[in-house]
Amino acid sequence: MKKTLLIAVCAICFFSLSAGAYAEDGRAWKFGVGAEVSFLKTLNYDVDDVVDTEQTFDGAAMPGVNMTFFFNQYFSTELTLAYAKYEMELDVPGAKIEQGELEQVPLLLTFRAHMPSEGGFSPYIGAGLSYFFNDFDMSDFYSRNLAKGTSIDPDDGLGFHANLGVEIDVTDNLSFDIDGKYTWYEEEFLIRSPGRRDREEDVELNSFSIGAGMKVYF
Repeated sequence: MKKTLLIAVCAICFFSLSAGAYAEDGRAWKFGVGAEVSFLKTLNYDVDDVVDTEQTFDGAAMPGVNMTFFFNQYFSTELTLAYAKYEMELDVPGAKIEQGELEQVPLLLTFRAHMPSEGGFSPYIGAGLSYFFNDFDMSDFYSRNLAKGTSIDPDDGLGFHANLGVEIDVTDNLSFDIDGKYTWYEEEFLIRSPGRRDREEDVELNSFSIGAGMKVYF
């Protein structure tokens, strides 16, 4: 799946650049900046080799800012910087164990193919790369049940995403955007305990988000 998505990203990028060189309409080389807010939900999953245990994540608001560049009316690229913070829990029979809060700052580069229609209504599909800067704040409850001095630190890492959305022109220089994304991402958490060998645990952080925002074009 990741290889297929990477090929799609490269293909969209290639055709965007190629088409941009021959663009002759008013949308060519159009640049905009914007702000958005999305609802983010990292997907729950069953923990391998642990019976009846599910890794769960709360939903969270994810504000962000973005820059968009149109090569022509059919292709654009977007760079987004966002922020999210949400609870992680282990769901075991009869109880929920609060692990702590995961803080993420994703940087997303998306290549989009547009389907222009009348009235400034521009649906699009896209794919791209996501880089996540991560931090984890362990809960007091979880800390008390681990060896004294134990720390849990997530790495930063690369993911892939696909999106679907629509831009609606409000004026010649202002647009309203609705966007949905699905992200494939797995992260390693490094667990250090005094007197024990460090160990790493892989945590699946696949997620979907849906949001809306405004952009100003120049």
